[in-house]
Amino acid sequence: MLRNLATELARVGHRPHPRSAAPGGLAEPDLGARLRARDHVLSELVVRYRNAANPAPAASELLDFLAPAMVSRLRRYREVVPALSQEDLTQQMVLEVLRAAHALPLRSRPDFLERRLMLRAGQAMRRVLARENRHRALHHPLDTLAGEGDS
Repeated sequence: MLRNLATELARVGHRPHPRSAAPGGLAEPDLGARLRARDHVLSELVVRYRNAANPAPAASELLDFLAPAMVSRLRRYREVVPALSQEDLTQQMVLEVLRAAHALPLRSRPDFLERRLMLRAGQAMRRVLARENRHRALHHPLDTLAGEGDS
């Protein structure tokens, strides 16, 4: 099963495009077709994840497939010291991607599925960070409270 997935990933968009006989050198890849094929593979992974009796292997395949998009998204978020480290943000992103994969309605055509999953996970991440920032704004650190009591 993993060998088939790896073969499919290589076929869909993880290899360079061949040179064409066009005067410009490289052929313009049909990006739309590649993205549609990628969304089709992703749709199959999401369905496999949702229907699995033991979702751990399917979740691993899904996360491996989405890893580049997740890394790209994670670069946008800053840790909230000391509450949320970069490792915490990574774990939260994994959780939110899996939640989105489980809850996002699947259409008959899986167009823009990767984008929809990452937008849903990103929205949840922004909410987590906003909640943590609100919490930090409402509470004073212990070291500043200790300094006020000494006066």
